[in-house]
Amino acid sequence: HHGGDQDLAKQLDELITGISVTDEAARYEPRMAMQEVTSQASAPGAKTRDAWVQLLLERFEKEETHQAAKAWILRQLENIGGAESVPTLVKTSGSPFHHLRELARRALEKNSSDKASAALRDLAGKEVDAKTKRALVHSLGQRRDAKAVAVISPWLGGKDNALSSEVVRALGSIASADAVKVLTSTYGESEGKAKKAIASALFKAARHSDDKAQAQRILRGL
Repeated sequence: HHGGDQDLAKQLDELITGISVTDEAARYEPRMAMQEVTSQASAPGAKTRDAWVQLLLERFEKEETHQAAKAWILRQLENIGGAESVPTLVKTSGSPFHHLRELARRALEKNSSDKASAALRDLAGKEVDAKTKRALVHSLGQRRDAKAVAVISPWLGGKDNALSSEVVRALGSIASADAVKVLTSTYGESEGKAKKAIASALFKAARHSDDKAQAQRILRGL
């Protein structure tokens, strides 16, 4: 079995070399080939998933790995990453390179583990850049993370209107009882455009809700 891992490592290093060339067009083939290994590794019953993810993480962590290869590794982790990739993704969220930060956030958003939800909540709470904070709130909404409600609700109706709107949309996606409670009470205090946005988030919550009675209460309330 160990021989198999060594073959995988050799294959990955060759692909990284191919992706690291200056000629953008020449990067296409090795990118596709890396994606192919990722989908084989993540196929039901595949034995190579853990070894492949481990190798991707190790190569990503190396200083000398080219930016283009790092970006493509993050895309692989977006497809098959679990708990093991969360620490690397969190660390990359602090990268000086915007596109790597953005790819790391997307990989956390798609990650199969609860650790990724906890990491996103933590990052959102600490984030100072307005645009990044909105993106993190969006990811929590996409994950329908019920525990995020307590973290993001305080940003409703604050000075940052764009953030407030993002929170409204995320709460509509999360659609938990707490999310609905927050939206309903904010609905009563809002007017104009803000009120419309909350109404559509509540409609969305009613559609997403697993609780039929809750869905009907929402629609009656509107």
